[in-house]
Amino acid sequence: INAEYGVPDWRCVSRSSQSVLVAMMRAATGQLRCSSTFVGGSPARCVEAISGGNIFAVMTSLAAEHGAANLGQGFPSFGSPSFLGPAVEQVSQGDVYSAHGAPHDLGFQYSYPGGEPSLAAAMSGLYSPLFRQELGPQNLLISCGAQASIWCSLAALCNPRDHVVMVTPGFDAHIKAAAILDLDLTGVSLEQPALNPPSCTAAEWKLDLTKLRAAITHETKVLILNTPSAPIGKVFTREELEGVAEIVQCFPELIVLTDEVYEHIVYDGRSHVRIATLKAVSYTHLTLPTKRIV
Repeated sequence: INAEYGVPDWRCVSRSSQSVLVAMMRAATGQLRCSSTFVGGSPARCVEAISGGNIFAVMTSLAAEHGAANLGQGFPSFGSPSFLGPAVEQVSQGDVYSAHGAPHDLGFQYSYPGGEPSLAAAMSGLYSPLFRQELGPQNLLISCGAQASIWCSLAALCNPRDHVVMVTPGFDAHIKAAAILDLDLTGVSLEQPALNPPSCTAAEWKLDLTKLRAAITHETKVLILNTPSAPIGKVFTREELEGVAEIVQCFPELIVLTDEVYEHIVYDGRSHVRIATLKAVSYTHLTLPTKRIV
């Protein structure tokens, strides 16, 4: 415990983008004190924009307080696979290849920046049929989770103060990434359904295409669309996405970034439609799916 501040003196090195963001938020809220040899003074101004916590922590806390089912964050209900125990034991003994020897294509000590080739090839085989086009490993980038993809995509595509449009309510990771990168973010809110009866479904939230068209200009760099969406779970219909695509066609320089991490969590007879599969799509498009490998 740091005697001066009465809080832990956090010193960590992490390759996880989410861990880095958490550390930045702790710095902004005074929970994190960094050594003056590492960071002096107050944190960067952009960090203040993400100092309000994160939705996972908020919902987990509320679920615990009220004894509710936590649909905001998944927790495995099963144990580790049986093969993991012997593998961990081999690692602890200092020889991970003692049982079967080193693979012939061991390669370099660092992973490939674009993703392990065998994994990229597997993802290519999985997603080519889903996108109805041949996707080679050169069309894919393996990242450390969707949040890393969001951050890296916006950082690679945008300069500070570039204009970005986002359909809201939306996932806070998009908003925080835009804030840290100093982007000019405009939200286009879905039309909220009447609350009577209170059992309205996510499908009743509608996108006003006129408002979306008014928000996008020739200066807009990226349109962020999340389907199925967080936090309300709306699955955009083919008709809605065709309306979005028609608007996007008017802006040749616009890049569409779709967050589709919940692509397989669709119920009640609905289906997930990928905007990249629509006919006459001629704009630049990035899709962020999520595959968890156990």
